[in-house]
Amino acid sequence: MKKLALVIASAGLALSLGACGSSEQAQAPAQSEQPVVTENAPAEQPQEAPEANKDDKETLPGISEAEEVGASTLEIDTSSGSSADGNIPVMFYDPDTILTQIGYSITGFSGQVLGEIYVDDVLIDKMQFGQDVQGTLSLSPEQLTKGIHTVTFIERDEDNKAFNIQHAQYEVK
Repeated sequence: MKKLALVIASAGLALSLGACGSSEQAQAPAQSEQPVVTENAPAEQPQEAPEANKDDKETLPGISEAEEVGASTLEIDTSSGSSADGNIPVMFYDPDTILTQIGYSITGFSGQVLGEIYVDDVLIDKMQFGQDVQGTLSLSPEQLTKGIHTVTFIERDEDNKAFNIQHAQYEVK
């Protein structure tokens, strides 16, 4: 029922936005993103870089088992609790839910470099951490399979050496 309501609302929004265009826009020829090829001339390359294949995910095998480094902390929060003191909070996954997220709290990260966030050795985000930060992580279906999953936050120095590694876990039932 929720999906049907979402589809109907999306269609209504698309129709209302589509009707707002002017007739000049409709008559203008569409610009092609295809390279232009002329005789004896090389093809022009599109200005925008091609989108990365969404199936290609950057992984760092074994990072979820790496020894923790640094004096920072990472806690994962779900509806059932927190990963504080080594606890593993539980969450129940409903495939009909459109977006599933978990909360996190980090303290003691430097905030001077771009940090990396991994779930089960798969890079899911890069961001600047800080001394005391709270946020949410949107989880993909692979990160919502039944079992225990490991979240890893990493900061690296200019030589690419990890100087801050913290782990926390959550369980999906």
